Amino acid sequence: MTKLIPFERCHIDEVDLHWIYNTDLDCKMRWHGCCQMLVEGGLATTIIHDGVILGIIAFVPLWSGVYDVWTLASTHIHTYKMTYFKLLKRGIKIYTDLLQIRRLQGTIRADVDFATKWIQYLGFEKEAIMEGYGPSGEAHYMFARVS
Repeated sequence: MTKLIPFERCHIDEVDLHWIYNTDLDCKMRWHGCCQMLVEGGLATTIIHDGVILGIIAFVPLWSGVYDVWTLASTHIHTYKMTYFKLLKRGIKIYTDLLQIRRLQGTIRADVDFATKWIQYLGFEKEAIMEGYGPSGEAHYMFARVS
């Protein structure tokens, strides 16, 4: 069974990170730092299938009605692709309604075509390219949904 569950900090250690993430220890420590804020604020949820974490989705407030969204996907998303994206879409709707989000934005690595496709499937539109944005200097696209 696949479902959305409340995010817990230990989920970061339990998720089998997808290759698009830098999986070194330094990266894990950065995620842990971000996660403490999310745990305290209750702005994150975990997508789980039969005890396996498929991904985490989180919403970071910038100011009233405007949020950054990020996902931490596991290697298992390819096996449960449609299930994952269906629940990801549901999670976005729940939080967009709950938080009264008028603009939801996120960045995607420009060299990862499937990530660009999935964010567009979720209703986001490409706004710009951000050269040198990533931790290793890779380019990212800025995507947003504006209601």
